[in-house]
Amino acid sequence: MKLFPSAQEYSQQAIALANTPSAQPPPPSPPEPGQQADWLPMGVWALAQEEKGDAYMFFQISIDKDGVVSGAYQNVLSGEKSPISGQVDKKTQRVAWKIGSNNTVIETGLQNLTQDVASCLLHFGPDTTQTWLLVRLKQPEMPNAPQSASEEKELKLFGEIQLLLK
Repeated sequence: MKLFPSAQEYSQQAIALANTPSAQPPPPSPPEPGQQADWLPMGVWALAQEEKGDAYMFFQISIDKDGVVSGAYQNVLSGEKSPISGQVDKKTQRVAWKIGSNNTVIETGLQNLTQDVASCLLHFGPDTTQTWLLVRLKQPEMPNAPQSASEEKELKLFGEIQLLLK
Protein backbone atom coordinates (compact mmCIF):
# COMPACT_ATOMS: atom_id res chain seq x y z
CA MET A 1 0.00 0.00 0.00
CA LYS A 2 1.40 3.35 -1.08
CA LEU A 3 0.94 6.11 1.53
CA PHE A 4 2.21 9.11 -0.41
CA PRO A 5 2.14 9.88 -4.11
CA SER A 6 5.38 10.38 -6.04
CA ALA A 7 6.31 13.93 -7.04
CA GLN A 8 5.03 13.24 -10.56
CA GLU A 9 1.72 11.82 -9.26
CA TYR A 10 1.34 14.82 -6.94
CA SER A 11 1.85 17.20 -9.89
CA GLN A 12 -0.63 15.24 -11.99
CA GLN A 13 -3.22 15.55 -9.20
CA ALA A 14 -2.75 19.35 -9.11
CA ILE A 15 -2.99 19.58 -12.90
CA ALA A 16 -6.21 17.51 -12.87
CA LEU A 17 -7.64 19.71 -10.09
CA ALA A 18 -6.87 22.91 -12.03
CA ASN A 19 -8.56 21.46 -15.09
CA THR A 20 -11.71 20.34 -13.20
CA PRO A 21 -14.00 23.14 -14.39
CA SER A 22 -15.16 22.01 -17.82
CA ALA A 23 -15.51 25.61 -18.99
CA GLN A 24 -14.08 28.93 -17.92
CA PRO A 25 -16.13 30.05 -14.92
CA PRO A 26 -17.81 33.44 -15.16
CA PRO A 27 -15.89 36.36 -13.73
CA PRO A 28 -16.83 37.04 -10.11
CA SER A 29 -19.32 39.86 -9.68
CA PRO A 30 -20.59 41.71 -6.62
CA PRO A 31 -23.88 40.50 -5.17
CA GLU A 32 -27.13 42.35 -5.72
CA PRO A 33 -28.16 44.45 -2.71
CA GLY A 34 -29.64 42.21 -0.02
CA GLN A 35 -28.30 38.99 -1.54
CA GLN A 36 -25.50 36.77 -0.29
CA ALA A 37 -22.30 36.82 -2.36
CA ASP A 38 -21.69 33.83 -4.64
CA TRP A 39 -17.95 34.51 -4.70
CA LEU A 40 -15.49 35.03 -1.87
CA PRO A 41 -12.68 37.38 -2.92
CA MET A 42 -9.33 35.99 -1.79
CA GLY A 43 -7.42 39.14 -2.71
CA VAL A 44 -4.91 40.38 -5.23
CA TRP A 45 -1.60 38.55 -5.18
CA ALA A 46 1.86 39.09 -6.63
CA LEU A 47 3.72 35.97 -7.75
CA ALA A 48 7.50 36.00 -7.25
CA GLN A 49 10.29 33.46 -7.38
CA GLU A 50 11.59 32.79 -3.87
CA GLU A 51 15.22 33.53 -4.71
CA LYS A 52 14.78 36.43 -7.13
CA GLY A 53 11.93 38.31 -5.51
CA ASP A 54 10.88 40.47 -8.48
CA ALA A 55 7.11 40.38 -8.93
CA TYR A 56 5.67 41.07 -12.36
CA MET A 57 2.81 38.56 -12.37
CA PHE A 58 -0.40 39.33 -10.49
CA PHE A 59 -3.57 37.38 -9.70
CA GLN A 60 -6.99 38.41 -8.48
CA ILE A 61 -8.47 35.25 -6.97
CA SER A 62 -12.06 34.44 -5.98
CA ILE A 63 -13.63 31.15 -4.90
CA ASP A 64 -17.32 30.27 -5.04
CA LYS A 65 -19.28 28.11 -2.60
CA ASP A 66 -18.71 25.03 -4.77
CA GLY A 67 -14.93 25.50 -4.70
CA VAL A 68 -14.61 26.87 -8.23
CA VAL A 69 -11.68 29.27 -8.62
CA SER A 70 -12.02 32.26 -10.93
CA GLY A 71 -10.32 35.59 -11.37
CA ALA A 72 -7.75 37.36 -13.48
CA TYR A 73 -4.04 37.26 -14.26
CA GLN A 74 -1.77 40.00 -15.55
CA ASN A 75 1.92 39.96 -16.46
CA VAL A 76 3.04 43.58 -16.31
CA LEU A 77 6.24 42.88 -18.30
CA SER A 78 4.62 41.18 -21.28
CA GLY A 79 1.21 42.86 -21.01
CA GLU A 80 -0.50 39.44 -21.03
CA LYS A 81 -3.95 39.40 -19.40
CA SER A 82 -5.98 36.23 -18.97
CA PRO A 83 -8.72 34.76 -16.83
CA ILE A 84 -7.79 32.08 -14.33
CA SER A 85 -9.77 28.93 -13.57
CA GLY A 86 -9.40 26.06 -11.19
CA GLN A 87 -10.84 24.24 -8.23
CA VAL A 88 -10.51 23.66 -4.49
CA ASP A 89 -10.28 20.03 -3.39
CA LYS A 90 -12.58 20.22 -0.37
CA LYS A 91 -11.11 17.07 1.16
CA THR A 92 -7.42 18.04 1.00
CA GLN A 93 -7.90 21.86 0.91
CA ARG A 94 -5.56 22.05 -2.11
CA VAL A 95 -6.29 24.96 -4.45
CA ALA A 96 -5.06 24.71 -8.03
CA TRP A 97 -5.63 27.03 -10.99
CA LYS A 98 -4.32 27.69 -14.46
CA ILE A 99 -3.96 30.84 -16.51
CA GLY A 100 -6.27 30.88 -19.53
CA SER A 101 -5.47 27.87 -21.70
CA ASN A 102 -1.88 27.68 -20.42
CA ASN A 103 -0.80 24.29 -19.07
CA THR A 104 1.16 25.74 -16.13
CA VAL A 105 -0.70 25.13 -12.86
CA ILE A 106 -0.32 27.13 -9.65
CA GLU A 107 -1.13 25.27 -6.44
CA THR A 108 -1.32 26.26 -2.79
CA GLY A 109 -3.30 25.38 0.31
CA LEU A 110 -6.60 27.10 0.99
CA GLN A 111 -5.28 28.24 4.39
CA ASN A 112 -2.36 29.92 2.59
CA LEU A 113 -4.80 32.25 0.85
CA THR A 114 -5.72 33.72 4.24
CA GLN A 115 -2.08 34.76 4.89
CA ASP A 116 -0.14 37.78 3.61
CA VAL A 117 2.72 35.67 2.21
CA ALA A 118 2.40 32.05 1.14
CA SER A 119 4.45 29.53 -0.73
CA CYS A 120 2.96 27.91 -3.79
CA LEU A 121 3.99 25.30 -6.31
CA LEU A 122 4.18 26.01 -10.03
CA HIS A 123 3.74 22.80 -12.00
CA PHE A 124 5.22 23.17 -15.48
CA GLY A 125 3.75 19.81 -16.49
CA PRO A 126 4.02 16.65 -14.38
CA ASP A 127 7.84 16.54 -14.43
CA THR A 128 8.90 20.07 -13.43
CA THR A 129 7.75 21.83 -10.26
CA GLN A 130 9.15 24.95 -8.61
CA THR A 131 8.35 26.65 -5.32
CA TRP A 132 7.38 30.34 -5.66
CA LEU A 133 5.83 32.93 -3.35
CA LEU A 134 2.40 34.55 -3.37
CA VAL A 135 2.39 37.98 -1.70
CA ARG A 136 -0.93 39.63 -0.92
CA LEU A 137 -1.23 43.23 -2.08
CA LYS A 138 -2.65 45.49 0.58
CA GLN A 139 -5.81 47.35 -0.31
CA PRO A 140 -4.98 51.04 0.07
CA GLU A 141 -6.94 53.21 2.42
CA MET A 142 -9.04 55.72 0.58
CA PRO A 143 -7.99 59.24 1.56
CA ASN A 144 -10.40 61.87 2.82
CA ALA A 145 -8.20 64.82 1.95
CA PRO A 146 -7.23 66.15 -1.48
CA GLN A 147 -4.16 64.41 -2.89
CA SER A 148 -1.00 65.77 -4.43
CA ALA A 149 -0.36 65.11 -8.12
CA SER A 150 1.89 62.10 -7.42
CA GLU A 151 -0.60 60.60 -4.95
CA GLU A 152 -3.41 61.11 -7.47
CA LYS A 153 -1.32 59.36 -10.12
CA GLU A 154 -0.69 56.40 -7.79
CA LEU A 155 -4.39 56.17 -6.91
CA LYS A 156 -5.35 56.33 -10.58
CA LEU A 157 -2.89 53.54 -11.40
CA PHE A 158 -4.23 51.42 -8.55
CA GLY A 159 -7.78 52.04 -9.74
CA GLU A 160 -6.82 50.96 -13.25
CA ILE A 161 -5.22 47.80 -11.91
CA GLN A 162 -8.33 47.07 -9.85
CA LEU A 163 -10.56 47.53 -12.88
CA LEU A 164 -8.25 45.40 -14.98
CA LEU A 165 -8.24 42.59 -12.46
CA LYS A 166 -12.03 42.46 -12.07
